[in-house]
Amino acid sequence: MTRQELQDLASEGPIVVVNISDIRSDAVVVTRSGIQSIFLADLTRTEVMAWLREGLTVFTPHETPVDRGKKNKRYIHFLHWLWEKCVRQVLLVVYQSVNLTSGSLPRIWWIGVGVASSLPFHAAGDHSDGSSDNTLSWAISSYTPTIKALAHARGRRSTLGRDRTTKPHLLMVSMPTTPGERALPGVTQEICAIQEATSTAFSHESLVHTDARSVLARLEHCDMVHFACHGTSDALGPFNSSLSLQHDPSEAATVDPLSVQQVSNANLGRASIAYLSACSTAENRAVRMMDEVIHLASGFQVAGFGHVVAAMWPSVDAACVEMATGFYGQLKDGLGERDTDRAVAEAVHKATMQVRSRLRRIPLSWAPYIHFGA
Repeated sequence: MTRQELQDLASEGPIVVVNISDIRSDAVVVTRSGIQSIFLADLTRTEVMAWLREGLTVFTPHETPVDRGKKNKRYIHFLHWLWEKCVRQVLLVVYQSVNLTSGSLPRIWWIGVGVASSLPFHAAGDHSDGSSDNTLSWAISSYTPTIKALAHARGRRSTLGRDRTTKPHLLMVSMPTTPGERALPGVTQEICAIQEATSTAFSHESLVHTDARSVLARLEHCDMVHFACHGTSDALGPFNSSLSLQHDPSEAATVDPLSVQQVSNANLGRASIAYLSACSTAENRAVRMMDEVIHLASGFQVAGFGHVVAAMWPSVDAACVEMATGFYGQLKDGLGERDTDRAVAEAVHKATMQVRSRLRRIPLSWAPYIHFGA
């Protein structure tokens, strides 16, 4: 890709590539008018790895509310650290480089290289009452695993909502219980809440306790798909990362994984939005393939979904419900606008702000969800 092609790709907002290595750390900011490199002198790979090794977003069934409370307090410090060491410097450059429409926040696409692929740039900062020293107050964040993936998503411009004669079709796939996994009691409530919030705007189809083949058969007929289920990342083979469905609805049911490979091979002519309300759907655990950032979210993006909403770490059911209903509520109000792609990213942003307002001191509940794509 030429320099001019890179700049053209940033026509709707800056693209920020953060690279952290043993030698140095830099952020490359691509805007319509140019490309600028920022030396992040205080951001070291050693310190990043120390934070990641704390496992603040890794949870076990034996954790108590006290344990999770300690992790939230520590994560608050981590988000503030990420702001000071990296994100604030990037946003200062961004604001010097773009022309802002009055009252609107700029869109930013984040690409993390290597260990930076695990960093929550969208949630960095101080989130105490009254503070605007955080990414949410400065920009609408999106992610893309690579420049090529963003170009691919841009090539599938969403027309969702522009045809006023036909309602967008939302396929909802839910797994309230999964063989070998903990039950997700909030899943049924989540699906019902989405249906209620979008009853006049979307047509609906619901698949409960279904298998991968049935879902793949229906994907090509929907405009949007919402998964409320468990998800797993495969550290040794990221293309095997999957959403956990099941072979048979009987008591002897076994898990039927819907993998990144299957989704990437699917033909999705009408695809527009995939919402993955699942555990660890955006997490990249493959140490040897960190630069590839192959996970469920990018798999759905490569498969043809121009927009993917996913979670960077396991979510709390109550926050899942609030985030999902907030997203679709904002989305139905934004569809039909001239910039449908912005409407999707903005819906994620506003829903996150909504959940954060109630759970400000609990970032592990409000910060997991991110937007991938155009």
